[in-house]
Amino acid sequence: MPSGISVLVVDDHKIFRLGMVGTLKSIENVTTIFEAENGMKAVEVVQKNPIDVIFMDIRMPIMDGIQATREIKKNNEKIKVIALSMFDDNEFLSEMFTNGASAYLLKNTDADEIREAIDAVMLDEHYFSRDISEAMLKILLNSQRAPKEVDGSFMLSNREKEILLYVCDGLSNKEIAEQLQLSTRTVEGHRARLHYKTNCKNAAELVNYAIRHHLR
Repeated sequence: MPSGISVLVVDDHKIFRLGMVGTLKSIENVTTIFEAENGMKAVEVVQKNPIDVIFMDIRMPIMDGIQATREIKKNNEKIKVIALSMFDDNEFLSEMFTNGASAYLLKNTDADEIREAIDAVMLDEHYFSRDISEAMLKILLNSQRAPKEVDGSFMLSNREKEILLYVCDGLSNKEIAEQLQLSTRTVEGHRARLHYKTNCKNAAELVNYAIRHHLR
Protein backbone atom coordinates (compact mmCIF):
# COMPACT_ATOMS: atom_id res chain seq x y z
CA MET A 1 0.00 0.00 0.00
CA PRO A 2 1.36 3.46 -0.90
CA SER A 3 2.27 5.73 2.00
CA GLY A 4 0.46 8.86 3.09
CA ILE A 5 -3.07 7.94 1.96
CA SER A 6 -5.81 10.49 2.63
CA VAL A 7 -9.28 8.99 3.18
CA LEU A 8 -12.77 10.50 3.35
CA VAL A 9 -15.64 8.60 5.04
CA VAL A 10 -19.10 9.68 3.83
CA ASP A 11 -22.13 8.37 5.71
CA ASP A 12 -25.15 9.95 7.34
CA HIS A 13 -24.89 7.71 10.43
CA LYS A 14 -22.39 9.15 12.90
CA ILE A 15 -21.89 5.88 14.76
CA PHE A 16 -20.90 4.12 11.54
CA ARG A 17 -18.52 6.95 10.60
CA LEU A 18 -16.86 6.76 14.00
CA GLY A 19 -16.43 3.01 13.62
CA MET A 20 -14.91 3.39 10.16
CA VAL A 21 -12.56 6.12 11.35
CA GLY A 22 -11.42 3.93 14.23
CA THR A 23 -10.74 1.04 11.86
CA LEU A 24 -8.93 3.24 9.34
CA LYS A 25 -6.64 4.57 12.08
CA SER A 26 -5.38 1.00 12.58
CA ILE A 27 -4.44 0.61 8.90
CA GLU A 28 -0.83 1.33 8.03
CA ASN A 29 -0.19 4.25 5.64
CA VAL A 30 -3.63 5.82 6.12
CA THR A 31 -2.38 9.12 7.49
CA THR A 32 -5.30 11.54 7.12
CA ILE A 33 -9.02 10.87 7.65
CA PHE A 34 -11.91 13.22 6.89
CA GLU A 35 -15.64 12.79 7.52
CA ALA A 36 -18.83 13.98 5.80
CA GLU A 37 -22.48 13.29 6.65
CA ASN A 38 -23.83 13.50 3.08
CA GLY A 39 -22.79 13.81 -0.54
CA MET A 40 -22.90 17.59 -0.61
CA LYS A 41 -20.52 17.83 2.35
CA ALA A 42 -18.28 15.27 0.65
CA VAL A 43 -18.02 17.45 -2.46
CA GLU A 44 -17.06 20.40 -0.24
CA VAL A 45 -14.37 18.38 1.58
CA VAL A 46 -12.87 17.26 -1.74
CA GLN A 47 -12.78 20.85 -3.00
CA LYS A 48 -10.74 21.94 0.03
CA ASN A 49 -8.51 18.91 0.70
CA PRO A 50 -6.39 16.40 -1.23
CA ILE A 51 -8.24 13.07 -1.04
CA ASP A 52 -7.05 9.69 -2.35
CA VAL A 53 -9.86 7.32 -1.37
CA ILE A 54 -13.52 7.90 -0.48
CA PHE A 55 -15.71 5.39 1.35
CA MET A 56 -19.12 6.47 0.03
CA ASP A 57 -22.49 5.43 1.43
CA ILE A 58 -25.08 5.10 -1.32
CA ARG A 59 -28.32 6.25 0.31
CA MET A 60 -28.01 9.60 2.09
CA PRO A 61 -30.17 12.73 2.49
CA ILE A 62 -29.52 16.03 0.64
CA MET A 63 -27.19 14.37 -1.91
CA ASP A 64 -26.85 10.61 -2.26
CA GLY A 65 -23.68 8.67 -3.01
CA ILE A 66 -24.44 8.27 -6.72
CA GLN A 67 -24.74 12.00 -7.37
CA ALA A 68 -21.79 12.79 -5.12
CA THR A 69 -19.60 10.24 -6.91
CA ARG A 70 -20.59 11.73 -10.26
CA GLU A 71 -19.77 15.26 -9.13
CA ILE A 72 -16.46 14.31 -7.52
CA LYS A 73 -15.19 12.13 -10.36
CA LYS A 74 -16.10 14.78 -12.94
CA ASN A 75 -13.33 17.05 -11.65
CA ASN A 76 -11.13 14.57 -9.73
CA GLU A 77 -10.70 11.48 -11.87
CA LYS A 78 -7.80 10.14 -9.76
CA ILE A 79 -9.85 9.93 -6.56
CA LYS A 80 -10.94 6.35 -5.88
CA VAL A 81 -14.50 5.77 -4.62
CA ILE A 82 -15.44 2.67 -2.63
CA ALA A 83 -19.21 2.22 -2.42
CA LEU A 84 -20.72 1.16 0.91
CA SER A 85 -24.02 -0.62 1.43
CA MET A 86 -25.88 -2.78 3.96
CA PHE A 87 -27.08 -5.16 1.26
CA ASP A 88 -26.80 -6.12 -2.42
CA ASP A 89 -28.69 -3.34 -4.17
CA ASN A 90 -28.48 -4.09 -7.88
CA GLU A 91 -29.88 -0.86 -9.28
CA PHE A 92 -28.00 1.58 -7.06
CA LEU A 93 -24.70 -0.33 -7.13
CA SER A 94 -24.69 -0.45 -10.92
CA GLU A 95 -25.18 3.32 -10.97
CA MET A 96 -22.30 3.79 -8.54
CA PHE A 97 -19.93 1.94 -10.85
CA THR A 98 -21.33 3.66 -13.93
CA ASN A 99 -20.52 6.99 -12.28
CA GLY A 100 -16.98 6.08 -11.30
CA ALA A 101 -16.85 3.85 -8.20
CA SER A 102 -13.93 1.39 -8.14
CA ALA A 103 -14.99 -0.96 -5.34
CA TYR A 104 -17.91 -2.17 -3.28
CA LEU A 105 -18.00 -3.23 0.36
CA LEU A 106 -20.82 -4.34 2.59
CA LYS A 107 -20.92 -2.38 5.83
CA ASN A 108 -20.37 -5.51 7.95
CA THR A 109 -16.79 -5.69 6.68
CA ASP A 110 -13.62 -5.74 8.80
CA ALA A 111 -10.17 -4.13 8.82
CA ASP A 112 -8.62 -6.84 6.60
CA GLU A 113 -11.09 -6.29 3.81
CA ILE A 114 -10.99 -2.50 4.13
CA ARG A 115 -7.20 -2.62 3.76
CA GLU A 116 -7.54 -5.02 0.84
CA ALA A 117 -10.00 -2.70 -0.92
CA ILE A 118 -7.71 0.31 -0.45
CA ASP A 119 -4.77 -1.68 -1.81
CA ALA A 120 -6.76 -2.68 -4.88
CA VAL A 121 -8.11 0.75 -5.83
CA MET A 122 -4.74 2.41 -5.29
CA LEU A 123 -3.41 -0.02 -7.91
CA ASP A 124 -6.24 1.02 -10.26
CA GLU A 125 -7.99 -2.32 -9.76
CA HIS A 126 -11.58 -3.07 -8.79
CA TYR A 127 -12.60 -4.76 -5.56
CA PHE A 128 -15.86 -6.44 -4.61
CA SER A 129 -17.02 -7.47 -1.13
CA ARG A 130 -16.15 -11.04 -0.22
CA ASP A 131 -19.84 -11.52 0.73
CA ILE A 132 -21.25 -10.24 -2.56
CA SER A 133 -23.68 -12.57 -4.31
CA GLU A 134 -22.69 -14.16 -7.61
CA ALA A 135 -25.65 -12.46 -9.30
CA MET A 136 -24.49 -9.05 -8.06
CA LEU A 137 -20.90 -9.74 -9.09
CA LYS A 138 -22.08 -10.62 -12.59
CA ILE A 139 -24.06 -7.37 -12.84
CA LEU A 140 -21.14 -5.24 -11.66
CA LEU A 141 -18.55 -6.90 -13.89
CA ASN A 142 -20.80 -6.40 -16.90
CA SER A 143 -21.78 -2.84 -15.97
CA GLN A 144 -18.14 -1.75 -15.84
CA ARG A 145 -17.33 -3.70 -19.01
CA ALA A 146 -14.59 -5.61 -17.19
CA PRO A 147 -11.91 -6.83 -19.65
CA LYS A 148 -12.11 -10.44 -20.76
CA GLU A 149 -9.70 -13.08 -21.99
CA VAL A 150 -9.99 -14.63 -25.46
CA ASP A 151 -11.89 -17.58 -23.99
CA GLY A 152 -14.54 -15.27 -22.54
CA SER A 153 -13.41 -15.44 -18.91
CA PHE A 154 -12.87 -12.21 -16.99
CA MET A 155 -9.30 -10.98 -16.52
CA LEU A 156 -7.94 -11.37 -13.01
CA SER A 157 -6.62 -8.71 -10.66
CA ASN A 158 -3.05 -8.92 -9.36
CA ARG A 159 -4.30 -10.25 -6.01
CA GLU A 160 -6.45 -12.89 -7.70
CA LYS A 161 -3.45 -14.02 -9.76
CA GLU A 162 -1.38 -14.19 -6.57
CA ILE A 163 -3.97 -16.35 -4.83
CA LEU A 164 -4.34 -18.52 -7.95
CA LEU A 165 -0.64 -19.39 -7.75
CA TYR A 166 -1.01 -20.42 -4.11
CA VAL A 167 -3.97 -22.59 -5.10
CA CYS A 168 -1.76 -24.21 -7.73
CA ASP A 169 0.76 -24.97 -4.97
CA GLY A 170 -1.96 -26.81 -3.06
CA LEU A 171 -2.32 -24.34 -0.18
CA SER A 172 -5.59 -24.16 1.75
CA ASN A 173 -7.48 -20.91 2.28
CA LYS A 174 -6.09 -20.71 5.80
CA GLU A 175 -2.51 -21.22 4.59
CA ILE A 176 -2.96 -18.61 1.85
CA ALA A 177 -4.35 -16.17 4.43
CA GLU A 178 -1.26 -16.69 6.59
CA GLN A 179 1.05 -16.10 3.61
CA LEU A 180 -0.72 -12.86 2.63
CA GLN A 181 -1.54 -11.69 6.16
CA LEU A 182 -5.26 -11.59 5.39
CA SER A 183 -8.27 -13.11 7.11
CA THR A 184 -9.40 -16.53 5.92
CA ARG A 185 -12.79 -15.04 5.00
CA THR A 186 -11.14 -12.48 2.72
CA VAL A 187 -9.26 -15.26 0.92
CA GLU A 188 -12.49 -17.23 0.63
CA GLY A 189 -14.04 -14.22 -1.09
CA HIS A 190 -11.16 -14.04 -3.56
CA ARG A 191 -11.49 -17.78 -4.24
CA ALA A 192 -15.20 -17.39 -4.94
CA ARG A 193 -14.51 -14.57 -7.39
CA LEU A 194 -11.73 -16.60 -8.99
CA HIS A 195 -14.14 -19.48 -9.65
CA TYR A 196 -16.72 -17.14 -11.17
CA LYS A 197 -14.34 -15.05 -13.30
CA THR A 198 -12.53 -18.11 -14.70
CA ASN A 199 -15.60 -20.37 -15.06
CA CYS A 200 -13.77 -22.97 -12.95
CA LYS A 201 -15.60 -25.23 -10.50
CA ASN A 202 -12.69 -26.55 -8.41
CA ALA A 203 -8.97 -26.30 -7.66
CA ALA A 204 -8.00 -28.70 -10.45
CA GLU A 205 -9.76 -26.56 -13.04
CA LEU A 206 -8.07 -23.45 -11.61
CA VAL A 207 -4.68 -25.12 -12.10
CA ASN A 208 -5.57 -25.87 -15.73
CA TYR A 209 -6.71 -22.27 -16.17
CA ALA A 210 -3.39 -20.99 -14.82
CA ILE A 211 -1.47 -23.21 -17.22
CA ARG A 212 -3.60 -22.24 -20.23
CA HIS A 213 -3.14 -18.54 -19.52
CA HIS A 214 0.59 -18.89 -18.82
CA LEU A 215 0.20 -17.83 -15.19
CA ARG A 216 1.87 -20.98 -13.92
